[in-house]
Amino acid sequence: MLLILIVAVSLHSFLVRAISIRSRVSGESSSAQSTWAKTYGGAGQDEGWYVQQTSDGGYIAVGETWSSGAGWNDVFAVKVDAQGNVQWTKTYGGPDSDFGYFIQQTSDKGYIIVGGTMSSGAGSSDVYLIKIDTKGDTQWSRTYGGPNAEVGYSVQQTTDGGYVIVGETNSFGAGKKDIYLIKTDSKGKVQWTRTYGGPKDDSGKFVRQTSDGGYIIAGYTESFGNGDMDVYLVKTDEKGQLQWARTYGGRNLDVASSLEQTKDLGYVVVGGTILSEGGSYDVYLIKTDANGQVQWSKTYGGSGADWGNSVKQTSDEGYVIAGWTTSGHGGMDFYLVKTDAKGEIQWAKTYGGPKDDSARCVQRTSDGGYVIVGYTESLGAGKRDLYMIKADSNGDLEN
Repeated sequence: MLLILIVAVSLHSFLVRAISIRSRVSGESSSAQSTWAKTYGGAGQDEGWYVQQTSDGGYIAVGETWSSGAGWNDVFAVKVDAQGNVQWTKTYGGPDSDFGYFIQQTSDKGYIIVGGTMSSGAGSSDVYLIKIDTKGDTQWSRTYGGPNAEVGYSVQQTTDGGYVIVGETNSFGAGKKDIYLIKTDSKGKVQWTRTYGGPKDDSGKFVRQTSDGGYIIAGYTESFGNGDMDVYLVKTDEKGQLQWARTYGGRNLDVASSLEQTKDLGYVVVGGTILSEGGSYDVYLIKTDANGQVQWSKTYGGSGADWGNSVKQTSDEGYVIAGWTTSGHGGMDFYLVKTDAKGEIQWAKTYGGPKDDSARCVQRTSDGGYVIVGYTESLGAGKRDLYMIKADSNGDLEN
């Protein structure tokens, strides 16, 4: 059992700064919303990549740990109650390196995890899919890939009870690295696989089943587009056959980290951009219609570097973005941005201490607030700890 040291961060001393606050969001109240910030991990290095509220009102997070487990580093899952108190923790993996990037609660109230493994499989690394029950015990696991390196970044249970996975492959496809889409049945058996890309490097970071039964993928491409690297949006049918692909960006670097289908059946995509030669990163938000045509795009950030890792549409049809910024208190800080339906900032908050702290995922919670996960080097028991924040609807940790 991994020794978990939980540090409940004092909300009075915790550094939370409003970069800009216009007003509270109409129709959303912060009353009766729980707020807390906690770290999870051991004496080594532990990180969080994805979080979801669970059917019991608690939260499940996944990442990786160097503090315990069977190998060099292992997949790390933490289940907590509504106040962030640990209910169980588990590690998964073999004698080498294993990574967990995404988790979702499944229809049987268990969980599906995707990432990468260097401990088993056909190549130097493979896509790693793990199905666990409500207590975190493994029901089955699968690896996918060829003789070279593969990894999975995002998974979703599909309407037929199976799973769709996206990541990247160096074993198959047209180029050195291509987007890798895998469709499985409910037991992880492959039904079909597809690759997308050109002669250079292309990667899929996030996938969602769309309202028409097909799939939408966000990532980046070096094979197509205007610059060194561009945001890449790929739409397929239910069999993975390409329907359209779009690139977005300028002459420099533009990358997508996450996306969501919006209420109007279009898409919102978040990532990072370098606007000028030699410039630093800014958060990049793109809103498209159902065919991937840009309706508007925005950038956000301060004097330092800023990046968007996660986006969700909110109940007022605006958006909430989580990522990191060097414009805050420390080297990097958690960065939470709330916008209206047109991408205009309503407020932005940073959370963190004097060292590096980075947010990787945000989700809306049932009380109208937000849960955020990532890592902290400023707080906790080890060199780096999984860091989870529960904020109210205004991004605050105190009501």
